[in-house]
Amino acid sequence: MNITAKVYLNEGDDWFQPFDANTAQLRLAATFDIDPSGDPKTDLHDIFEQLNVGGGLVPAEDYTTTYRNAGNRSLSVGDVVILGEIAWTVARYGWDTISTHDLTHAIRA
Repeated sequence: MNITAKVYLNEGDDWFQPFDANTAQLRLAATFDIDPSGDPKTDLHDIFEQLNVGGGLVPAEDYTTTYRNAGNRSLSVGDVVILGEIAWTVARYGWDTISTHDLTHAIRA
């Protein structure tokens, strides 16, 4: 059974810094389905790899090609990936969950 992933890029002045709901300005960059591994950290790692080096160092998934063709930058610290109903932000080392309140506060209208 597939799970929907949504990628939000932080386009605030503090992009490439740890996520801060008060300063982040998230833009929905991609929505796609993945076949989950059963471990969200593995799925997040795979998405991070695809949206950074997919098509170069590793074969690109279909969503990687669509993401790149839309002119999106690489996934970085402070960006957000939602897997199903849980929002994760790229941390300096790994991933941190963020609340629905913080997520909705940071999404640009």
